[in-house]
Amino acid sequence: YFTTINEENEDNVDLYEVIVQNGNISDPELCYENVHGISSNLIKQDSYDKWVYFKDYKDGEGTLYVNDKEVDEGVSQYFVEFDKRNKNIYYYKPTSDEGEVDFMVYDGNSSRTVSEDISIYDIHMIEDSSIYLCDYDFRKSEGDLKFYNGEENKLVDEGVESIVWEYDYKKMLMYEFGINYIERNFK
Repeated sequence: YFTTINEENEDNVDLYEVIVQNGNISDPELCYENVHGISSNLIKQDSYDKWVYFKDYKDGEGTLYVNDKEVDEGVSQYFVEFDKRNKNIYYYKPTSDEGEVDFMVYDGNSSRTVSEDISIYDIHMIEDSSIYLCDYDFRKSEGDLKFYNGEENKLVDEGVESIVWEYDYKKMLMYEFGINYIERNFK
């Protein structure tokens, strides 16, 4: 796959596919045009055989697409995750200037809200589940810690200040420097 700058909108790109097989390369085939041009927003997950990308992008938000299907508008580019078990796509939609978002899930047919008004930086995917803080009171610096397993939310604890988790810095550096690293392991 490769991108070229879109002729009508220089902030966007057109995505092409070429197939290399038996020492030969195919002619480029246009897959998607006029998509948001930050390459980290063009995601293809082999286990899903789906492209995830943004259009109508402005100020960190845009319309989220999976293949050619529009999923949702006003979606933040900073959090799009995959659930291998259920083949869901998780994302968030900003709801306030104070950094709160609605935590959303797309199941391939429709989107639904997992939880409303949660803190942006406190959503963590762990394997095929997530933990997050919601109902956060910034004056008290505390909220409710919840666990979502793809089907239901469970209250873990109340009065939680923050989530502390381990980073695998080597994998984070690989991801940050453009090596194709989609899967994350949090232990």
